[in-house]
Amino acid sequence: MKNKAGDLLFAVLMSVGLSQTSSATDTKQHSAALVGQFKKELKSELLSAINKGGAASAVSVCAEQAPLIASRLSRTHGVKLQRVSDRTRNPLNEASESQASILEFFANNPYGSNVYFDDSRDGVSVYAEAIRTDGLCLSCHGTDLAPEVSNQLQASYPFDTATGYSLGELRGMFSVERQISSEDSSAIRNLAMISKELWVGGQPSEEQIAQLKTQGIATVINLRTTDESSFNEAEAVRQLGLQYESLPIAGAKDITFSNSQRLRAILDKTKGPVFLHCGSSNRAGALLALDAYKNGLDRANAINLGTLAGMSSLLPAVEAEIDSSNVNGQQESAQ
Repeated sequence: MKNKAGDLLFAVLMSVGLSQTSSATDTKQHSAALVGQFKKELKSELLSAINKGGAASAVSVCAEQAPLIASRLSRTHGVKLQRVSDRTRNPLNEASESQASILEFFANNPYGSNVYFDDSRDGVSVYAEAIRTDGLCLSCHGTDLAPEVSNQLQASYPFDTATGYSLGELRGMFSVERQISSEDSSAIRNLAMISKELWVGGQPSEEQIAQLKTQGIATVINLRTTDESSFNEAEAVRQLGLQYESLPIAGAKDITFSNSQRLRAILDKTKGPVFLHCGSSNRAGALLALDAYKNGLDRANAINLGTLAGMSSLLPAVEAEIDSSNVNGQQESAQ
């Protein structure tokens, strides 16, 4: 399997999203459509109000109509649809801790990614779209507000902190959360395609390994330890004529650059496409983050890549390993 590091870098630099299972893709597309409907209806209300009464009239639309639109779409489609920010007008729109981490992802991605999707959060899928300040927003959220707008904001939002934005600046995000159906047991947990040559995911069953073969997978790399396995995965993989490799990673203590180099050595000698897995893809994403960083990707985007590949609770271990690495400290200072 050649040029994996290049594939990983390409995936981030070109802002390539993950290829989820069909059900996850449907969820993502439906969530995107709901956000599109929300934006369309809200913009229509805002433009109508501005045409009738100027920019100050738009304040009441955001105060009264936006929550009604979000509530109606949420009830109709069985989701939780919100607009949230770290600088709010309505305190009810303050981002939660998990939402704040997504806002940070949007803010720190130098390639301007505006979409986030995660279906691995304990039975809940999360879709988010960044809200970046455009010309229409500046009249109520910019730095130079008309007196009538300022007066209306003070009357409607006594705790307003959502002004002072510049054109294009991240102002918040749309968020759609929904319960994931547990009926489809045929899909590998968190299955995602990082590049054409590299897939990641959670633990597959014997039947799912056979499905991977039909999708073109040539090699399976298992990061789970022997005491985690409920069947002989090596035998099941080899009986299908696929290559099998094992790199046992027990947990946070094994999330090291040394192990990421071991994984790189395996990837470099294997035949692709490769399916890399652990229990949930948390360990896989963590090692891929370290691998990407070691191969020249900056810290923020290496961590973003790891997160997209399934890293969750192992993020602190990755950050600690990067921070303690003299080699990568030199990389940071050189960038």
